[in-house]
Order: sequence, then C-alpha cells, then structure tokens
Amino acid sequence: MIDGIDLDSSKLSGRTQAHAPEVDGLVFIEGLESLPGANAPDPGAMIDVKITTAFDYDLVGEIIHG
Repeated sequence: MIDGIDLDSSKLSGRTQAHAPEVDGLVFIEGLESLPGANAPDPGAMIDVKITTAFDYDLVGEIIHG
C-alpha cells in the first residue's frame, strides 16, 4: 500500500500487508518514472512491487508492470 513520498529519500514509499504503520519499516519504491504519465499512485493505493533489496528494517522494490 502506498503511503506517499518519503521526504528523506524523495522516493515513493509504502508498506507490505504485514507492515504496521509507524512500527515497522518502509518499502521504498523505484520505477515511478517508467509509469505511463509518471503519476505517483495516491496514498492508500495498492500496487505490485518486486522486492530487490532488503536492509535491516526497510525494503527497496520496483514497480511490476503487466
């Protein structure tokens, strides 16, 4: 689920269905520029993301197309 734009990294951020807000880490989402029109999904939107990197608390993923 999309939470919005992370102010520290300027990347789209969200969380998985297992992450609790303000308790668990975030998923930083790459690939926004490849979306048609490059419009960021609205907060609360559900999108498919492939996790590409895992850190101690946060994850990084890319938007899955198709």
